[in-house]
Amino acid sequence: QAWYLSTTLRKCCERHFFWDMNQCMGILAEGTEKWYVDYLALTCVKDCEGVSPCGGVAEAWDELFKDKKECCEVKMPWT
Repeated sequence: QAWYLSTTLRKCCERHFFWDMNQCMGILAEGTEKWYVDYLALTCVKDCEGVSPCGGVAEAWDELFKDKKECCEVKMPWT
């Protein structure tokens, strides 16, 4: 059971929560105010926390765009 114990928070996060280091370490992500596509909502949303048009902080894999028009044209050209 020693495998579950770590000497530091960083080592614990690296071993058990490597997929979300920021949250494990208590680091809050901040948005960029750029735009990314939300495929569930079928629209582009802003990389920020709060009410619409914010869609939450983008994930590392989300491609970001300078404005909503560019985001929609590139990621959802059928709309």
